[in-house]
Amino acid sequence: MWGRGSVDDKPVLAANLMVMLLLKRSGAALDRDVIFLAESGEEADVAGVGINFMVSQHCDEIEREFALTEGVSTTLVNGRVAAQRYLAEHEPIHYSMLRTSVVPTMLKAGVGPNVIPSEAEATIDIRALPARSSSSPGT
Repeated sequence: MWGRGSVDDKPVLAANLMVMLLLKRSGAALDRDVIFLAESGEEADVAGVGINFMVSQHCDEIEREFALTEGVSTTLVNGRVAAQRYLAEHEPIHYSMLRTSVVPTMLKAGVGPNVIPSEAEATIDIRALPARSSSSPGT
């Protein structure tokens, strides 16, 4: 697969689904429920039907002790990410997941290669972290 989002979402989704299928097929004895919740809310929750809806309307039904999700995990120490400096220096792809990112994904301008455009349009993809107050560390 190739494309924005293909390396962070689809492989993890497929792996989590396989875990669910293997748990069911093996008849594993578990001491709690296992819930598989897959949604596209990050990119397509314009109607409020993704994870925001599930949390606001069904939080009790999906109450969990553990969660598997895409990306990496982080540890907070005194309200800051412990691994921030290491990731910035050694794993920039993971470091970028700790911040809101802004990426121009579509550009439109001009009528020819030798004409300065009189106007331009840009579509910007913003991957925002969950809401935090402006005084929170790391904002």
